[in-house]
Amino acid sequence: MIDAFKTSVATKLNLFPNEIYGHGLSLADVLAKSPTAINSIDMMESFAFAMAENGLEDELQIPAFTLDHSIDEVMEEIKRQLKSITSSVDEKKILTGIVDESTASVQRN
Repeated sequence: MIDAFKTSVATKLNLFPNEIYGHGLSLADVLAKSPTAINSIDMMESFAFAMAENGLEDELQIPAFTLDHSIDEVMEEIKRQLKSITSSVDEKKILTGIVDESTASVQRN
């Protein structure tokens, strides 16, 4: 899920994912690379776009970071939130008996 999110952000910024992730680029650096984004509002819109495109608009909160923070730091926070969502969904499935039989089993009385 994080890879799809990263791709969506990069797409909205009109960049390739390998251009911006894993290089320690600040958000300001990413803005400078983008041919379409001009300011921090455009950056936030790219995160909102990724949330909507991946059906996460009600699940994630856009983290508050300055332009000095790296895009990788932002993605780590998104990844943390996604992991929390996934854990919560898995717990609900187990509690309600809706599970994938290949990964877990539920005993019913």
